[in-house]
Amino acid sequence: GSIVKAAAVLGFLGFAIGLGIQGPQVAVQTILDARDVSIGGAMIVFGAGMGSALWICTSATLFHKRLIAEINDSSPTTNATALSQVGLSDIRSFIGAEKLNAVLNGYNEAVVQTLYLPLALSILTVIGSIATERRSIKKKQS
Repeated sequence: GSIVKAAAVLGFLGFAIGLGIQGPQVAVQTILDARDVSIGGAMIVFGAGMGSALWICTSATLFHKRLIAEINDSSPTTNATALSQVGLSDIRSFIGAEKLNAVLNGYNEAVVQTLYLPLALSILTVIGSIATERRSIKKKQS
């Protein structure tokens, strides 16, 4: 179930990241005039850096909120706010064995739900890559 879903999402994310990193650089070098390539490349690098920073913060916030909600649903007697500060490595000693399975299920669901944001961004990346103008990158013979 969830493991297969997470593995499929992560595989697709890897594919989209490959398109998203390489595609814009090749497109800039192919489509723009030689004098505009450096500016276009700088814009791509800036956009990639700012986009990564923005979406990492967004994903972290989404995960934190989702983790608290999922733990409150799966184990209502657990202090989800305190648990989110503990970290995964100390979770067993913090909550005890009797609540461990329910809390881990909530944690797992929060991770899977958080992956939907990068999945949506990956789908947009693939759509953008497909919609990009196609030009040959081969040098013209003169």
